[in-house]
Amino acid sequence: VIKSPNHALTDGLNGKLAFENVSFVYEDSGIRALDDVSFSVPAGSSLAIVGRTASGKTTIAQMIVGRSSNGRHDGKFVLIEGCYPVLATQFPERSFFELRVKRELPDEKLRHNVGLTSIYDDYEPLMLNPSQRKLLSIASAIHYSRKLTILDEPTCGMDWETKKVFVSLLNNYLDRAFLIITHDKDLLGLGAETQTTGGTQ
Repeated sequence: VIKSPNHALTDGLNGKLAFENVSFVYEDSGIRALDDVSFSVPAGSSLAIVGRTASGKTTIAQMIVGRSSNGRHDGKFVLIEGCYPVLATQFPERSFFELRVKRELPDEKLRHNVGLTSIYDDYEPLMLNPSQRKLLSIASAIHYSRKLTILDEPTCGMDWETKKVFVSLLNNYLDRAFLIITHDKDLLGLGAETQTTGGTQ
């Protein structure tokens, strides 16, 4: 989980995340990762960004949390006012901060919602199975974010039963905005709008 302050300016598009004609070029390689991308995610809604590998999906997430410093962009992007976005990466084992599950995710109700009952409280996060680690990372992102949670390939490696837990979790937070970056076509029937990327990075 990458916790980040608001790195974008807010203006008249107050109340949603929005990209308007955004392009992005990596300075070291000259690769154009995004080319004239526009979309919006109003507060309380979800958008799934779908595209092939290296099509710019993760670049969008990195721009939102202010981690795309090795490039330049054109266009405008704005965030929900007072938004502190959190990115749950596709590799949760690299992003845990604490040595106990209950410290990584202090919200007991939220832990139980993803199947991490009290018997797991003193487990190290890396002792969990891959699906449990994924759910812990996602739940932690929801816990620490404000208004917007970004999920990068959230269902990668999940079996169908774990995907159902994931969907149920999102349905408990209908007042949040979720930006979901995915290859998983199973998620496209969940009610999220869809944006397809087709760039070169």
